[in-house]
Amino acid sequence: MSGNRIIIDTNIAIYFLLGHKETEKYFYDFNPVFSFISELELISGRDFYKEELIDIQNFLSKQVVLDYIPAIKEIIIRIRSQRKLKLPDAIIAATAIYLDIPLVTSDKSFVNIDGLNLIYNELPPL
Repeated sequence: MSGNRIIIDTNIAIYFLLGHKETEKYFYDFNPVFSFISELELISGRDFYKEELIDIQNFLSKQVVLDYIPAIKEIIIRIRSQRKLKLPDAIIAATAIYLDIPLVTSDKSFVNIDGLNLIYNELPPL
């Protein structure tokens, strides 16, 4: 494991940006890391007002965002061959597995992925 780094799933970032107190620990007690997938999901959200998108971009500019890592391709293929997981989710999970960093999410589809160190936080639906 790499220090106290964690990969933040998109839904946890949204909860944090919406002010959910239970997500603050992931940003204040750990060193959060984002996949480029989460960055894309956040800034391409159609449900945000222009001002909210500016806030999201400012937020992301202060975060560590990992670009695609070609070495994770085989992990993505393995995950998708074993589970019905959306490609973006498989990329996020594979990144966490490859880097040996826990993934924080409130998405149940990540549960029981081989090799994934998961921190599951059950939160109300967005």
